[in-house]
Amino acid sequence: MLENFNKVVKGAVIGDLHLPFQDDSALALVEKFLKDFQPDILVINGDLLDCFQISKYNRVPQKGMWFEDEINLGISVLSDIRQICPNAEIHLVEGNHEMRLRTYLIMKAPELYYSLSIPDKLQLEKFKIQWHGVDEYLSKFADNYIEIKGLLIGHFDKINQYAAYTAKNLVEKTKASLIQSHTHRLGVYNSRAISGKIYTGVENGCLCSMKAVYGGHKDWMTGFSIIYWTEDDYFIYPLMIKNNTLIYSDKIYET
Repeated sequence: MLENFNKVVKGAVIGDLHLPFQDDSALALVEKFLKDFQPDILVINGDLLDCFQISKYNRVPQKGMWFEDEINLGISVLSDIRQICPNAEIHLVEGNHEMRLRTYLIMKAPELYYSLSIPDKLQLEKFKIQWHGVDEYLSKFADNYIEIKGLLIGHFDKINQYAAYTAKNLVEKTKASLIQSHTHRLGVYNSRAISGKIYTGVENGCLCSMKAVYGGHKDWMTGFSIIYWTEDDYFIYPLMIKNNTLIYSDKIYET
């Protein structure tokens, strides 16, 4: 983690791209934004990959969605992000979909368990991206997060029905401020403790397409969050992408 908090440190949190089901327009807007914003810390907060073909659930095989295709697309996206943010400290948090590889190997190919991993396949060392995996002794997904100066950023194993409900329940459970991906919704919950301390929970939206193969109505919102850390505090700003448009400060990003 960055040690120098004597100045304002800028952060950005993106997640839930679910490659190859990404929203190409939203991803292009995020890349344009990041090029201007130049975060000191960038967190890719789980489910970069969908791992569609190695899911334990029944699915219709589809061309271009084989695991190796996802990996190649992931490498391309990470390469672009590293070029856009050459000086950023970048973190990749394992989400429940990346966890599918571990589950698949445990169930169907245990002899390959220590030979295949997401960090190696995505060439994270080459891109100087730090991997934060679920505890290596777990065989199923559990809360996975990192902490940066008192703020938890993660892919928590919890989804409630409506936007901000998950944030509320996680804040009340952890008694901490946090940013949650996984819900594919945008929502904010604030709570002031009797001590006066304010706890903030943010649901981070997603960057995957509303036309992804998962059926039914999708109460999802496209977006991400930025953070400003001061020496002794942090300020979180969720940003919504709507109708292929992102507005931040006095600038309009469009595709």
